[in-house]
Amino acid sequence: NNGELLRDPFKGVKMPKKGEAKITHLTTEQMDNVLTAVYQDYDPQDPMYVGILLAFYAGLRRGEICGLRWNDVDFYKHTITIRSAVGVSDGVGMGDYTKSPKNKSSIRSFPMLPQLEAVLKQRYRLLSPNDHWYVVGEEDKFMRPQQYNRLFSEFVERNQLVDAYGKKIVPHGLRHNFATVGIRAGMDIASLALMMGHASRAMTLDTYGDA
Repeated sequence: NNGELLRDPFKGVKMPKKGEAKITHLTTEQMDNVLTAVYQDYDPQDPMYVGILLAFYAGLRRGEICGLRWNDVDFYKHTITIRSAVGVSDGVGMGDYTKSPKNKSSIRSFPMLPQLEAVLKQRYRLLSPNDHWYVVGEEDKFMRPQQYNRLFSEFVERNQLVDAYGKKIVPHGLRHNFATVGIRAGMDIASLALMMGHASRAMTLDTYGDA
């Protein structure tokens, strides 16, 4: 009578399941736009110059990019080895930390694409790796993942970079794009699963099979 409900009208109503996130990709023109923007915005000395290209040309996760050391890059065997990553601490004032990658399968070695190797060699020549431990960072300090995200977001905003769905590009979107392009180019699933650090080929197929 006073406007109060005698029973909960939503009792027994099931919430709809959250839909799976779209696996994003870039069109050829959008990929060209990313590369053009990288080369226009940054000098090879800038950590984000290679930091963005590691996501674009190798599909690395943010923490893997920040944790990559020069001794993980083998210019003789033309390979990159992922053996550490930078984790984000939940504790106040505890700071970020280096750790093992996401899971056992994330520890991996794979061939560098020639475009990426050329960029890494260029940066290597400009730095003294004895003083610069991390590929993306300053001297003996790694770049924090939050800083990477912020700089990446500013880069995207400056250049108005979007994906095939018209959404602003995020770092993980470049990882998805790398895998999608690999499948469309005919890369075998076993090799792609290794490069992505997936636990199984089935996981790669489940995630990117539509490509």
